[in-house]
Amino acid sequence: MHVKWREEYQADLIGKATAEIFEQQDVVGVFVWQFCDTRILQEGPRNWPMSRPLSRNNKGIVDEYRRPKMSFYAL
Repeated sequence: MHVKWREEYQADLIGKATAEIFEQQDVVGVFVWQFCDTRILQEGPRNWPMSRPLSRNNKGIVDEYRRPKMSFYAL
């Protein structure tokens, strides 16, 4: 299912984005900003962490235990 917060959606998005990037002749590499999933602290805007699944930033290509996610293989 390709909906927000799902691994399938993330893998598809990363796969398409990197394919577009590497079609550019001047691009020789990329940097993965969010390598692993992380816990979100309760600091910052009120209730912001509660709006995230399991109070986590789950945009990493590996989970919090460093196990590869679908996006790891798409990349």
